[in-house]
Amino acid sequence: MPNPHSLRATLLTATGLTPDLTTDVGRWQLYRTAAEDTASHATLLQAATVDPDRALVMSLVVHLPALTATADHPTWLAALAPSERAYATQRSTEYALLRTRPPHDTLTRDLDTYTNWLQLRLAESLTHKPSLLELADRGRTKRIRNLATTRRAASPADLHRRSASGCSYSQLSSHGRAT
Repeated sequence: MPNPHSLRATLLTATGLTPDLTTDVGRWQLYRTAAEDTASHATLLQAATVDPDRALVMSLVVHLPALTATADHPTWLAALAPSERAYATQRSTEYALLRTRPPHDTLTRDLDTYTNWLQLRLAESLTHKPSLLELADRGRTKRIRNLATTRRAASPADLHRRSASGCSYSQLSSHGRAT
């Protein structure tokens, strides 16, 4: 079994941080910073598998799909016990859908099965006006419907500029524990 202290020491060196690692807040700061450095992912994965705070590890695994290729998600999901994987697997699937952007007919057919989190991210990032209309009409929450309505009314150039400037993916990493 890897030594958690030496793994964290390696991550500290890689990140240049000096948080209090006796607290979950300190370890979260270290793990989140290390997650943004792909060169640290192997060490971070080992540290996650031996960290006793399973809620912290769950937060990390749920956060990582925003920063990693879809093909890498199963490796991170394996850091969780099988009984802990359902929510993280769902979020991984949602990130994959955000990246692939299904055709409009698939998107609208499955819209009712999407979580609030996914519907909101789609409303933030889609540029396809018919899909935004579907979200404006059928979004699960008032916030989703209002955002989709506002974005649908925007000019195509403004929609593409907002999406390209990070309306979705730059914010995704800040929503590691979002619902």
